[in-house]
Amino acid sequence: MDDLLAGRGSEDIRQKYAAVSASLPEMHALAQILRRRRDESGAELSDNTVSRPVVREGRISFSVERQGPAESMIEEFMVLTNRLVAEYMRDHALPAIFRVQSARGRLARYTAAEGRHAALALDHYAHFTSPIRRLADLKIHQVLTAHLDGADSDSLWERFGEDLQQAAERATRCENRSDQVCLSCRKFCAGQFLLPLQDREFTADVVGRSFQNRPIFLLDEWRLRVVGRAGLQACQGLHVALRLSVTDALGGTAEVQSFQRLAPAA
Repeated sequence: MDDLLAGRGSEDIRQKYAAVSASLPEMHALAQILRRRRDESGAELSDNTVSRPVVREGRISFSVERQGPAESMIEEFMVLTNRLVAEYMRDHALPAIFRVQSARGRLARYTAAEGRHAALALDHYAHFTSPIRRLADLKIHQVLTAHLDGADSDSLWERFGEDLQQAAERATRCENRSDQVCLSCRKFCAGQFLLPLQDREFTADVVGRSFQNRPIFLLDEWRLRVVGRAGLQACQGLHVALRLSVTDALGGTAEVQSFQRLAPAA
């Protein structure tokens, strides 16, 4: 679909998307408007890059994948859909599972009670678009199906209320376990990958601060985040050259020991 948006694409691809190809430019333009509005509202937006560990023949490296315009367009429409579904559930007093994050930096969770999603800067948000792989989405589909079949709000609360609370708690527990496993694996891979590169100079941007108030550096080449040592001062937005040390290769702990300010990246 990226090729179609760029005016390219094979004949097979053009035929496959013939029903929507004429609408793609308008959809892309709308997605850009939605993204700009989210940015203006204070939502945290990704830089459209994902860094993934790669293990081949016993060697660990990292691959940076860049999101194309079609993926970005789909993301914006999914966020919009999830927001509108959450607002519909609220407006019709329907039982639901909401996605809530009380403050940026804290873990998001599922709950049957309404709440704000801080990172998305939304008062109401739900997961609706992936019922084949997420329990929360499936439960909302079940409630909406019954609602659209004519069930009133009271009967839906009686039927789903307790079940949704239990499902929300279960989904949060499972997600937290999964995230912890993924984080531990990623840290291990990062530690093993960076260990032989400690004498190398990296370029990076300062992208925030840790819970311990240490600066966080994002390495340009591999999009890996590394914290500065205790006491190191660096303002967000700086572009720097740095050296780091791996303090725990198994646990994946690396620290920036020193840096030099560079001109902003082009």
